[in-house]
Amino acid sequence: MAPPPLSLTQPCLGLLSRLGIALCALTLYTAPALAGHDALVPLDTPIKRYPGTVAEVGAPEEDGHVYAFTTTNLDYRPNEFRSWRLTFISGELFGKNFQIQENTPTDIVVTNANGSLDGLAEGDTFLIEEVIVRNIPSRR
Repeated sequence: MAPPPLSLTQPCLGLLSRLGIALCALTLYTAPALAGHDALVPLDTPIKRYPGTVAEVGAPEEDGHVYAFTTTNLDYRPNEFRSWRLTFISGELFGKNFQIQENTPTDIVVTNANGSLDGLAEGDTFLIEEVIVRNIPSRR
């Protein structure tokens, strides 16, 4: 006949064994979880997001495409958003993502990695997110 199964409340299971089992269970349930865009940040770290509106579309570069625009916001720090993700949430570029190459307090310049800003218009709204893209290709 087989012996009866042990439970955590039986006296033959020592205090250290019960603590060991409890610590293992606690470790499994408290492991860091990943969430957010692209699972790049831990769950408890908020992703910074800044909305904005296009005030003026920049002039075309030498290749004939637009890569810059002026915003209605006036409080950005220079290069605060370098390599962050820019997503348009209205207009012809709705849903398209770009990587920010540089910014001034009012202007934003994107890289050519995801195309140009051709089709951008005054009044289009965007969202800047602290999702860092690791490479910054140069147009120059």
